[in-house]
Amino acid sequence: MNPIICFIKENSRGYNYPISSSQISAAFNVSGIEIRKRINEARCAGEPICSCSNGYFYSEKEEDIKRTIDSLQGRIMKQENAISGLKSRLV
Repeated sequence: MNPIICFIKENSRGYNYPISSSQISAAFNVSGIEIRKRINEARCAGEPICSCSNGYFYSEKEEDIKRTIDSLQGRIMKQENAISGLKSRLV
């Protein structure tokens, strides 16, 4: 398991006590982009890395996972809207 994911798993305490991106960045001297890349890779591999507005946390609770999925789907919809807006300028 990648060290960033281990750090989140060992140090987060659920939805109310997540690990912030700045804490991860300071602990590993990595950028926010690198953190998001590692978390995405872990999620793609099935690791239940959840997130909220204050950071990341490891949770196997269905409610936490569903909340994170909903958040990701909301971001996808916003990106699709941005793509549609840009495409409208090409017509």
